[in-house]
This record gives sequence, C-alpha cells and structure tokens, in this order.
Amino acid sequence: VAAGDDADVVVIGSGVGGLTAAALLAYYGKKVIVLESHYATGGAAHGFAKKTPHGEFKFDTGPSFFAGLTTPNALNPLAALLTLLGEPLDTVKYDPLGTFHIEAGKPGLRRHADLSKLVAEVRHFSPNGANQLEAAVPKIRTMYASLSGLPTPALRADWKVGIMIVSRYMKAMAGLGPYAGVLPNPTNGLLDFLGITDPWMRRLADLECYLLSGVDASGTVAAEFAAVFGASDDLKQSEFPRGGAEAITNALVRGLNKYGGEVRLKTHVETVIVEGGAAVGVKLRGGGVVRAPVVLSNASVWDTYSKLIPPGAVSQQEKEKAMGIPCSESFMHLHLGIRGDGLDLAKLGGDHVGGRDQ
Repeated sequence: VAAGDDADVVVIGSGVGGLTAAALLAYYGKKVIVLESHYATGGAAHGFAKKTPHGEFKFDTGPSFFAGLTTPNALNPLAALLTLLGEPLDTVKYDPLGTFHIEAGKPGLRRHADLSKLVAEVRHFSPNGANQLEAAVPKIRTMYASLSGLPTPALRADWKVGIMIVSRYMKAMAGLGPYAGVLPNPTNGLLDFLGITDPWMRRLADLECYLLSGVDASGTVAAEFAAVFGASDDLKQSEFPRGGAEAITNALVRGLNKYGGEVRLKTHVETVIVEGGAAVGVKLRGGGVVRAPVVLSNASVWDTYSKLIPPGAVSQQEKEKAMGIPCSESFMHLHLGIRGDGLDLAKLGGDHVGGRDQ
C-alpha cells in the first residue's frame, strides 16, 4: 500500500460481483477494503431470519436457481473462484429445477435440466413447440460445447472485442460458426435462428429470460441465455447451496478475509473522491475518508453515475449513456413462513413459478 493510502483497492458494495472482485484481488496480493452500507453482505443475495411462535424461518432475498456451483469447468465462474479460494460449497443437487405454472387450470410444466426431458414436457402443452425445440437441441448442444471453451467474460454483450484480442480462444470461437453473429444480440434473434417460432415456446423463453435477467427475450443477451440453458442441459441437474444464497456470499467473505481483505458493514459511501482526473478514495457518511488508488463500484450503474461519481468527473456523454441503460420493471417479494407438518416435500418440489401475463 502506497504511503497515505488505506488500501490498494476500495470496493463499494458487497454484492456477489463486488465480493468476487475483492476476493480475487486479495488472493493476488492486493490489500482490499469492501464498504457495505447494509448490515449484511450479499446485496440481492443476502438472507434474513424471522423468529415466530412456530420457530425460526430463514429466507433468501434474491436468486434461487443455481447450476454449476460445484463444477469448476462449468460456465459458472463462482465454482472456479471458490475452488481457487479454498472455500467450496456444500450443495443439494436436484431435478427438475421447478414447476412452471403457465396456463390456468392445467398441470405445471416440470422444468427438467435435460433438454430431451424438457421436450417431452413441452409436448403436453404445445406439440409444435416440442417439435421445434427437439430440432433445436443438437444445435444448442453444439453451441454450448463451443461456449464452454471460452472464458466467462466472453459472455458479456461486448464479448466479440475480447475474443478478437485473445488468440488462444480462436479455436473455440471458430466452433461457434454461424452462432457468433447471433450471440451478442438479444435472445429473440437466437430463437429465430434456431427456428423456434411457436408462440407457446416463445412465451416459455420469455419466462426463462425473466427469471435469468429480469427482462424478457428482447432484452436478454443471447450469449447469457445460451450459456445458462446449455449448462443446465450439460449438468443434467440444478443445485442449491445448503444454508441458502447467503452461503455463497459467506464463502466469498471467508475467502476475502483469508487473504487479508476486509469488509466493513454499515459503512455508507457518500461519494468517490476524484483528484487530477483519477479516483483516489471515497468519502463516507459522517465525514470519514478511505483512500486508495483504485475504486470499484458494485452499486448499480444508475447510483454510481448519479450519486457516487462527482459532477464533472466523467463526460456528459458517458454519464448519459450509463443513465440510459434500461432497468427491469419493479417487483415485490412476499416472504411466507409455512409450517411443514404433513407436507410431502418430495412431491412438492423446490420451486414453483406462476406466469399469468399473456
């Protein structure tokens, strides 16, 4: 750490992204301080407990579908990262991942990870959709085989730029063949390319995209959708961390601490300090300052540009571009504690998704 600095890197926010960056930097020898405004780490992936006369109930606040958490070669960077940090997760593996209740008055679709099994399920609702999905399965598997040979950052919307400068991945890129031009664009284009035009299947794809990214197939990047869809099929099962989603962030915090990093809770950052055109630290609520030559923001892009970066520190064009990024629609979480007396959990299943919007 340079003289006058408190750390090499300050990370604003302890969501999965912030903790991942912090833990990796600490692993490679940087002194890292994570500043979190909330009382718990994890961002949307934290959990909470509620004590009642019937006992204590524990709830997750965000993600509930997971795959590849314990398979380092899967297109899930968390598995590789937690292996690197020596903090593997204990998970429960299961299939199907859930039941999708799409049509009122009909049994739900059991969402199997294996696409061959999913075809059979879809056939109960849309024979034409099942035929189209069945014809697309070999193409999806070929596409995933090439995708799985690429680094995870290649799944970003601007991934073609990265691939062009990394010659070692040219073979995997070549394997994508005709898919290479489709994957950086919205999932709707990928569905068209695969010949999936059936309205029922398109509605299912919209639901899958919403569960994945909070927006439908018109707003979800095809590379992200294809990677998750393909990985699920490749692994043939889903898995859930014992202890809930917060087990993931707890593992990241342990890894961060193991390599000398620090998390400070209930520490609200007011603004990034910019001197000479560069970030040099952050100012805290109450007047405190934490100095570092590198500042990473795990806050939302809108909060980062409207609240954390001081006026004039970036160009108006950059700010407008960032603030113009569309956000998903609002939603509400309702957490219910249900007594399990007499419930057959084996038949109930883990996740139920209801979709009624036509």
